[in-house]
Amino acid sequence: MITGWILVASVAQAETSISVDSISVDGLSVRALSCSLEKGGLLASAMVVGALSSKKAALDACAPGGAAFSATWTWGAETVVASVSGSKPDATDCVTAALKDIPSPVVGTCSALVLTGEPAAAAAAADAIQAAPSTP
Repeated sequence: MITGWILVASVAQAETSISVDSISVDGLSVRALSCSLEKGGLLASAMVVGALSSKKAALDACAPGGAAFSATWTWGAETVVASVSGSKPDATDCVTAALKDIPSPVVGTCSALVLTGEPAAAAAAADAIQAAPSTP
């Protein structure tokens, strides 16, 4: 289910930028997805979240009671670099490891709020993170 808005822009070198307010693929919910990809086109957001959802069990195991994590990751030809913070600081290493274990369907950098574990608690944690004032 995709809610909110999607912005897909392509430029001369087939670079794709995506911005999705909220998306769920195979039971994994993600908010505030933003990516700059070498290519991907119209289905790029589904490809990205589909790849994340392939590790849903591992992500849910990080915080089974429900949590939300702000994540930034870069997919390259063979490596994944990830940075994670979230509502359960003791689970960030677990989420980082799960993200690094995802096969990259695209090349580029993304950031998102990834919801894990029990859906209602994860949504509440995501709401709290999104409502918090931004730090400069």
